[in-house]
Amino acid sequence: MHQNDSDKSLNEKEHHEKHDAIQVSTNEVDTGAVIASGDEVLDPVEAARVLKKIDMHVLPLMCRTIFYLSYLVFEFPQNLALQRFPIGKWMSINIFVWAVALCCHAACRNFAELMVVRIFLGMCEGSVTAGFMIVTAMFYTRAEQTKRVGYWFLMNGIAAVISGFISFGTLHIKTTRFEPWQWLMIITGTITFITSAAFWFLFPDSPTNAWFLTPRERSIAVQRIKVNQTGIENKHFKPEQMIEAITDPKTWLFALFAVFIDIPNSLLNQRQIIVSSFGFTYLQTTLLGCVDGTIEIITIWTGVTLIARIPNSRGYVAAAYMIPNVLGTLLVNFLPWSDKVGLLCSIWLTGLGTTAFVVALAWVSSTTAGHTKRITVNAIMLCAYCLGNAAGPFMWKAKYKPRNHVPWIIIGVCFTLCIVLMLTIRWYLARENKRRDNEPVRDDNYDNVYVEQMVDGVMQKIKVDKENLNQWSNQPLSTFTLMSKVILVTGSNTGIGYELVRLLAQKGHTVYLASRNEASGQKAQAQLNAEGLNVKLVQLDVTDINSVVAAKEVIEKVEHRLDVLVNNAGTGLLEKDQNAITVSLDVIREAFEPNFYGMIQTTKTFLPLLRASPQAVILNVSTDMASNNLQSKSSYLHVVAYNTSKAAANSYTIALAHELRGEGIKVNAVTPGFTSSKLNGFREGGKTVQAGAEVLLPWALLDKDGPTGKFSIDF
Repeated sequence: MHQNDSDKSLNEKEHHEKHDAIQVSTNEVDTGAVIASGDEVLDPVEAARVLKKIDMHVLPLMCRTIFYLSYLVFEFPQNLALQRFPIGKWMSINIFVWAVALCCHAACRNFAELMVVRIFLGMCEGSVTAGFMIVTAMFYTRAEQTKRVGYWFLMNGIAAVISGFISFGTLHIKTTRFEPWQWLMIITGTITFITSAAFWFLFPDSPTNAWFLTPRERSIAVQRIKVNQTGIENKHFKPEQMIEAITDPKTWLFALFAVFIDIPNSLLNQRQIIVSSFGFTYLQTTLLGCVDGTIEIITIWTGVTLIARIPNSRGYVAAAYMIPNVLGTLLVNFLPWSDKVGLLCSIWLTGLGTTAFVVALAWVSSTTAGHTKRITVNAIMLCAYCLGNAAGPFMWKAKYKPRNHVPWIIIGVCFTLCIVLMLTIRWYLARENKRRDNEPVRDDNYDNVYVEQMVDGVMQKIKVDKENLNQWSNQPLSTFTLMSKVILVTGSNTGIGYELVRLLAQKGHTVYLASRNEASGQKAQAQLNAEGLNVKLVQLDVTDINSVVAAKEVIEKVEHRLDVLVNNAGTGLLEKDQNAITVSLDVIREAFEPNFYGMIQTTKTFLPLLRASPQAVILNVSTDMASNNLQSKSSYLHVVAYNTSKAAANSYTIALAHELRGEGIKVNAVTPGFTSSKLNGFREGGKTVQAGAEVLLPWALLDKDGPTGKFSIDF
């Protein structure tokens, strides 16, 4: 998925009779699908409370662990293991082995032994950053992810401060058995042992089994991240998602960024040597390392805070924070060697760009949907990170000392390329979002998924997200049935409404044919049922509130929701005097009753059922004669009662669309064009009712990215 820091919504729907139910194996459904099933509207207060609870239990462990981790190799095997095994438990095992390797450093007597423990460190360290990125995407929305990644990543800065003091302290330990560096390994290894135990018992594998959340809070936690369109977790590797990740241009843009921003990481190893070459003592150099950590804390915190407060700013903020890095490399190259303070400050300036890497980590996670795709992209990016780190040390050669002009030029070029890449990534994602937003309306026939689950001996259908079928799964369910939409078309016993019912039913949807006259409705239903279509009848007179409420109760009892409401019922009254000067108020009232008031009371009555749908659509059938601009042409038919009632309906449509936009309900008014039908006495020269219905069809089946608040005219 692409994004320019704005979030999109999700969808789901139902399927019946003529098209057989599509069976999907249990390894295709998201672990959060059933927990967040149903149609309950998410309470923002409860969601905020659950978010706070997640922060309290998830972030501290992530923050403590990143204290010790660098990011090395074994990314692909580790990412595959993170998909196969419970994330918290797998990271706990790796942290435990890593703790053993740390302590074993103290026992090393030669280079070969040191390399063995370093290999084990590399094997284990590869799981943690990737694991944290996956967990962050599980628990937090896109809007929240950058800040949370920043929080656990800035613990590197706190680690630098604390480890600086620990190192300073160990330098003062005088024992005959261990050297100061051995004490440092023993102390940090012991802390890591404790952290691994905390991970095993306290760190959650996903929101679906988080021990600190109640069952209801787990449901809320899953519902909160539905807007990510990235699901929760899946243990099934999907080769097609891996291929998609490899062929996605943004994967390699992020990988290039990781290479170029991490080539200068060799500064971490060279920093003490460089700083001490300025004339500082070894102890002073060790303590000055604490400043590096403080700068990292401040820059990351300010960076993610800016991004949270300024919409669509990730790429710009990341690029801006890289500018001081470029300035720092220039100053180190050109300041006189005697300016010790200036050179030291220049070194510190080169640490401000860490914010850009944090942004990239969060960005790549929030713009990648599909569990297999996400772990593949994470692995590629972190492998690129390792390549950059591996290449960096080769530029520090004795012949460049003491000023190291060549390494500093290389570092400056890398920082400059990082700025270009951040802006390029933002441009690419913005372009992709714009392209997607401009795509024509798509006919997405199968949007809802219902899970068939045995509960107390009774088979129940539970609604889940369609995206979760495609991306992840670990639910102990028997079968999953792909269903279709539940649709109500008013005034549909004849004309365009009747043909629209036929078209919708032919696509496998459950369609309610609404007719004011029950006998006429039964006849129309029988004709469509004879064609093998799943059409149900409901008596509904839009001008009678009791009839409207009764129809709503019928659908609610059987379906529990309504996905699409097509307000087609209306009257033309073309046989009556509708001249602006001579028209009677009774005729105007007669036109407004079904065309405007009836449409409003029908919509309001069915709104609770529409809100129970994850992707509801309201389609009001209009006319081009409701356009004031077109009515200004003398050639147009001026039937004032009908035209003004439809113009009023259009105005209501636009107002309602704005009010329901935040709930994801699409509301539009569409004219099928001049059509010969019963409404206009089958006037000659118009299109057929079948052709008119085909104009309305895609608007009734809008997907989550479809337009809203539109008045569309088809000529």
